[in-house]
Parts: sequence; C-alpha cells; structure tokens
Amino acid sequence: FYRMILLRAKTEFSRNRLLTEGNLDLLISSLRSLFTVLKKSELFQSLSVVLESLFHFYFSISQFHQCTYLLKMIAPITNIIFAAADKREAFGLHFYISRLNFFDGDIEKTEEHLEEALKLVKSKKQLSKLFSFLIPVKLTLGKTVLPSIARECGLGDLGVMVQATIEGNIKIFAELLRKEAKKWIQTGVYFLLGECRSILRRNLFKKVWVLRGKPISLPLRDLSHAYTFSSGVLIPNQELVGIVSGLIFKDFIRGVIY
Repeated sequence: FYRMILLRAKTEFSRNRLLTEGNLDLLISSLRSLFTVLKKSELFQSLSVVLESLFHFYFSISQFHQCTYLLKMIAPITNIIFAAADKREAFGLHFYISRLNFFDGDIEKTEEHLEEALKLVKSKKQLSKLFSFLIPVKLTLGKTVLPSIARECGLGDLGVMVQATIEGNIKIFAELLRKEAKKWIQTGVYFLLGECRSILRRNLFKKVWVLRGKPISLPLRDLSHAYTFSSGVLIPNQELVGIVSGLIFKDFIRGVIY
C-alpha cells in the first residue's frame, strides 16, 4: 500500500517537475511522522519503504544531512530493516547510503554498499544507474574494470573513460571529461572521475617502466616524453615532478625523486 502511493508520488513529482523544497514540505513531514510510528511499532518492512522514499526526496532537494540524521536514528536496527526490506527498497537504501559514504570521503564503504546493491538489481535501468557510479568508484580505487561492462549497460562514454584510464591516454580522458561535464555533474560522478587521473597517470608511467625493462631507476625525461605524447601538450619539468611526487605520496607508485 505504502509503496504504491509513494511510487506514484515520485513519478508525478518527477514528470511535472514540481520537485522543490517548498511543495515537498508537507509530504516529507507526513513521511517523517509515519517513519516514527512504524519505527516504534517495529513494522520494519513498511519502515524500509518509507525510509527509501525519504532518502529519494531528500536527495532530490540536496538535503543530504537529513539522510545522515535518519541513518543515526536507525543505527541499532539497520540490519533488521535490510533483512525485512524487499529488493526494490534494499537496492535504493544501499545506493543512497553509498552516496552518503562518498560525500564523507569513505570510498571503501561506498564500494561496499554498491556491491550489496548489485546483488539486488532487478532491471536494466537499475543496473545502468548502479554502474554509472560503481565504475568510477572502482577506477578510483585502482581496481580492474572492463570497458565492455559500461557498454553493455548503455554507458558508452563511461566505457571510453575506462579504456583511456587503462591505456593512460590523457588526451581522450581530458576531452571526454570536458565534453560530458554537465551530464556527469548531474549524475554526481564528475569529481569522482576527475580523481581517476591519478590511476591514469600511474598506468601511463607503468607502461614506460615496463617498456624500459623494469629498471631500478627511471629518468624523468622518459616520463616527460610519455606524458607529452599522451596529452599532446609539453609538460614543464616542475609540474611533472609534482605529479610524480603526488603518486608516490598516494602510494600509487613506489620510489624517490633525485
């Protein structure tokens, strides 16, 4: 019953573009009251439906702190709520919680909740929504991602980004990040993709190291030539030293500069 009403509300608000903080006050206030009643009554399945809807509406008006507050309220019973929830609500909760973890800078926790959401996917739309965020997260963590996964989910541009990151192709990466900036800002992955630059640079420099026969030391001029070739722009030596130092500091590569 609750699910049917709330699904209809989400659809109509979205379709009519009436989703503003002002006209959601009454709906959110009602949901908060219902949330309190269901929590006290220990009706956990219904509680999961209301909680997921609250997250949906709060995210729509960027009131993320309200979601964090709700999570603190249910902290002792979070596992019980997930156990009682249907797949639709459990998927949504894991997805929204992953976003909150990302805002807090906890990429590992972000990945953990996205992986849990992946187990609950029921439609291609959910799969596309999930991978649009999970792929950049995995790239940022330096984990292997197949470009074909992005293409199969209808995320062709993201697949190109994955391929560019793997190959260390700075020019394609930068051009696509600039071209699709508006779309990726709206989906919330733009800055996450920006963080993948470190992984891209590591992959590029690793190629140089392998091609040179994996030597103990590597001249900076070799890295400079590779960077210039990949980006199409001549890089000043001081900037290159800063990039390499940053990669060493992040433990993406090992070594010292001398």
